[in-house]
Amino acid sequence: MHPNSRFKPYINTWPQPEEVVNQHNLDPQYWRMLKSPYWERELLKWLRSAQALAEGTWDPALPLTIPEAVGHVAVSQADVEHVSAIIASRSLGVFGRNLSLLVPLVDMANHAPACPHYLSAYDGRRYLDLIAGAPIKAGQEVCYDYGDLRDDYAVAHYGFLPDLRGQPPRLSLVDHPGFDPAARHTPNSLPDTPFAGSPAEVEREVGRLLQIHLAITSTPADLLPAETKGQWVYGMLKELESRRLRAIEAEVTRLARELDAASPGSVLDWEEGRGAKAVRTVCVGSNCWRTLPGGRWEVWVPEGGGKTEL
Repeated sequence: MHPNSRFKPYINTWPQPEEVVNQHNLDPQYWRMLKSPYWERELLKWLRSAQALAEGTWDPALPLTIPEAVGHVAVSQADVEHVSAIIASRSLGVFGRNLSLLVPLVDMANHAPACPHYLSAYDGRRYLDLIAGAPIKAGQEVCYDYGDLRDDYAVAHYGFLPDLRGQPPRLSLVDHPGFDPAARHTPNSLPDTPFAGSPAEVEREVGRLLQIHLAITSTPADLLPAETKGQWVYGMLKELESRRLRAIEAEVTRLARELDAASPGSVLDWEEGRGAKAVRTVCVGSNCWRTLPGGRWEVWVPEGGGKTEL
């Protein structure tokens, strides 16, 4: 781009390739860290789309392909992935016209639930107004409310973990009882309404969550990338995993407690050992888990005498 272009100051604010990571450019070595067949399939779709876009074969209806638009300028697939990642994390659909805008002051990582600021409708003018719902100090980054983002959705689509909205973390999108892998999901797809049902339904839900927990904790280490010191993507994905496990553990505990209150005797609970070495076991039907010394959780399969892989 010409240094005197009116767009150059905005281009200068763009993050470098290693500074923005989302569905469009996440290195495949990290895909298994999501520990979700659904997200791995979605990432593969996005990768193939980037390949087709770089080659000019993505959509026959496009007015121009990338090779046609840039002529002899070399554009690699990595370039396409980088720009796509920027667009995904810095473009907004706005009311008033059916288009998306790249807004310089917006970074999806600044998402905050109930953010007081918003953008005006794009109603024929050539600009948008930022309506500040609270004072903004010089140098302060501007927040933006992009809906009810769940942790895994935010990581996959936008490349950041939202701030926790209290403890424990909420269930991730793929762990929610209403999740449908065949549906098209949005930031507001699934409600926060606590699961409730008959004793049989609660028992099935506990079993479903424990299977997910076991699948996450049983992934062979040799299928995962080695930790790289200072690699923020690795750290983000490990924190996502931790939040998923904590959310599942909290939800299973809640369901067991409510089931026991509604149907006394339906939940078995016993403790072995004493003090710091005590191991507590809880069973809802045939679905059992243990709380080990130090508070660590473990799904327990009585028939096998220990953990098994799914």
